[in-house]
Amino acid sequence: MSICVGSFGPQAYAGAATSKAAAVIDTFSPATRTRLNGIVSEALNRYHIPGVVVFVSAPGEGMWEGAYGRADLTTGQPLSSEAHLPIGSVTKTFTATVILQLVQKGLLALSAPISRWVPQVQNADQITVRMLLNMTSGIYDEYQSGSELLNELKAQPRRTITPEEIVRMAVAHGPVDPPGTPGYSSTNYVILGMIAQDTTHQTMGSLITSEILEPLHLDQTSYGTSATLPAPSALDYIVSDSSRQEVLLYDLSNLGAAGAMVSTVSDMAAWARALGSGELLSASLATQQLQFGSELGTFTPLVGITECSPNSITEIPQLLSGAASLWRV
Repeated sequence: MSICVGSFGPQAYAGAATSKAAAVIDTFSPATRTRLNGIVSEALNRYHIPGVVVFVSAPGEGMWEGAYGRADLTTGQPLSSEAHLPIGSVTKTFTATVILQLVQKGLLALSAPISRWVPQVQNADQITVRMLLNMTSGIYDEYQSGSELLNELKAQPRRTITPEEIVRMAVAHGPVDPPGTPGYSSTNYVILGMIAQDTTHQTMGSLITSEILEPLHLDQTSYGTSATLPAPSALDYIVSDSSRQEVLLYDLSNLGAAGAMVSTVSDMAAWARALGSGELLSASLATQQLQFGSELGTFTPLVGITECSPNSITEIPQLLSGAASLWRV
């Protein structure tokens, strides 16, 4: 399943094919609606995606929210726009915000070396909190294909692995680059979760709930601690050109501050607005957050989009800790 939230400029729509969707919010013109349906339909068909929930907002033009496809291919249950879905690395936007709130309160410094918390990490005295946030630490990504962590989870999907164990695995592998080198690594955000918890003596889930979810009234968003999703939800599938295979959902606690959260598309739309406007941070820190990951480049254009405005999703940095447009595919 996929959950998408987009904030597109007026030239970001293209696509020809129409498709039926269960739209619950629709204030676009018929022509734009047809284009949006075409974009999503093409993505579903090209990648054999079982279902997708979409929210699109274009200032001055309208909003659109809808669900396509199935939550369960065996029963044929339609996917609902109210479905609770894992949001994957969009969790990093919440973790980064909590870290910056601690900076704002004077409890943490972006320039602090991480040797205070994880001295066992190679080059820890040269790696700063800021480097973890903007993906320039050089630390190995334990969430990539072939890693010890993913091999363990493939063998035992419901096993619980602690952040400390994940860091141990990354240390055993060794760094991939010198500190200061751009490179996406979810291990960075596992460590940030450890830092936040050590600084506040609270769990990451409770921090995100009290500092972000409650103030913004994101009542359908939660920090996952098991392999069970709130209802309604959808099954997970691995898709290929020839098949769509149901898979067990990992214990979300294994993803921790890098990817454990669950939400709905409407809550994600509200979060995107708050994140983009810097609602929970000072102007200076909010500006810095939106620059995190800029060295990593940008997304490639979405399927079905042939023109992109300066405000389109393709201009958003890959690192989701700074993105105002959010994706999980």
